[in-house]
Amino acid sequence: VLEGAGFAVRVLAAGESVRRAAEDMRAALIMMDASAGGADVRRALEELSSADAPSTTPVVMIGGADVLRDFDGPGAAVAKPPRKRDLLESARALITAGPRPWSERRKRPS
Repeated sequence: VLEGAGFAVRVLAAGESVRRAAEDMRAALIMMDASAGGADVRRALEELSSADAPSTTPVVMIGGADVLRDFDGPGAAVAKPPRKRDLLESARALITAGPRPWSERRKRPS
């Protein structure tokens, strides 16, 4: 879906550092599937929101509004199964907004 819309896509292997890959690629966006492994997804978000140097790369979480809500960073959640239009709209909106530190995002109420 994303490649067909002109986005360059890289799929990471399990355990690969999301933050390091995003920085190496100068990623404009990270898209994650919340069901890909709960602990791995949470670890990746914790890595991105590190207090030492939080990432500015926004995250689209597929099927994970509850997971994304716990982290203080730029992002959006898309329901599962994702609709092509929802993925593209979320991706474009976050990229257009530009990078911003995770600490600038307000936490959503539980």
